[in-house]
Amino acid sequence: MQFGKHLRSRLWRGTVEDEVDTELAFHVEMRVREYVAAGMDPAVSVIPVAGL
Repeated sequence: MQFGKHLRSRLWRGTVEDEVDTELAFHVEMRVREYVAAGMDPAVSVIPVAGL
């Protein structure tokens, strides 16, 4: 029984981490687009977001 719990925990963790990574990447991309639309240089627009 313990093995099943451990396996589910590992599988769930990977799925949640992937979802969080995808969600954060989306929000970073949206923020960069906002900065670029406001006139910021695309190469520099990632710098303020990197502080997350």
